Amino acid sequence: MRAENKSRPMKLVIRPADLDKDQAVLVNTLRQHLTPLSDDRRFDWLYRRNPQGRARAWVAEDGPSGETIGASAAFPRRALVDGKERTGWVLGDFCIAEGYRSLGPALQLQKATLAAIDDLHETDFCYDFPSRQLTALYGRIGVRPSAHMVRLAKPLRVDEKCRRMIGMELLARPATWIGNLLLRATDLTLGNTNGW
Repeated sequence: MRAENKSRPMKLVIRPADLDKDQAVLVNTLRQHLTPLSDDRRFDWLYRRNPQGRARAWVAEDGPSGETIGASAAFPRRALVDGKERTGWVLGDFCIAEGYRSLGPALQLQKATLAAIDDLHETDFCYDFPSRQLTALYGRIGVRPSAHMVRLAKPLRVDEKCRRMIGMELLARPATWIGNLLLRATDLTLGNTNGW
């Protein structure tokens, strides 16, 4: 005779995080389930000192135990859309503890995050750079890509790149000096970008 599996659905509690009171919880959750680079310094820079405003975050907890099993965040961004400045959000720092990575908790957390962003009156758009798994999750809740974005970065210094390419510190110094000078010169030729 086989026993039936009568597992009850997990009660998940999703709540807005308080960036001050929940800092340790968020930092530890992100370190355990997303990136080993999560620490207080990264948190302060990304969540509090964002030049475009404070981030918002959500915490997912296992209802009966109160254990934090996931987190998600949204970071404010301004963008030019058809020549007008618009306010939006970049979704990020989404993670779920390994033992809870069934579709249910992830769907609930992402739905709650999107609903909270949608309720903000100052929001014109939001976007994400999702992994393959997160893209599939978005598909399950009916969110389809409407555009593709390319992220570009401008190097600020070439010190480390020169050291790696040349290998010897003494030989890398002149190349580093010239490279950094050229980067500063391009900044001067670009002129005032008004923060963009």
